[in-house]
Amino acid sequence: DSINIGGAIFATGCVNLGLPSSDPAVGSKVGILNNNAQYTLDVSGDINYTGNIYKNGQRKFLSGILQPSDFYGTPYTAIISGLGYNDTNYTISITGVDARSWTYSNKTNDGFYINSNSDIPLTEEVSYTVIHL
Repeated sequence: DSINIGGAIFATGCVNLGLPSSDPAVGSKVGILNNNAQYTLDVSGDINYTGNIYKNGQRKFLSGILQPSDFYGTPYTAIISGLGYNDTNYTISITGVDARSWTYSNKTNDGFYINSNSDIPLTEEVSYTVIHL
């Protein structure tokens, strides 16, 4: 009861692919370049996607790029908002100009602040990644 998509579509057993069935095992696994799918979606190879990944209704990953104009004050700060998490159980990674150190503060379920340790105006982009645990 699996299907493999790669080169040509390959199926074994009775594959349902989401159509109603009284048997929960029918069509329950899809393999992409994988003839032995062990999970609902089992991919062998690289994945390129657009949009968001969700786990139990919450966005799992979020990343963004900030322009110098997104920062204000001295030292420079930017506000990230709109995460929409139910908790603050997420990690934050910040990458920017090597001459600065970056920290975050005011972490809530909806967002956080990115802080620079410098009063010198920014001239390059700053990127961040959020991973909900």
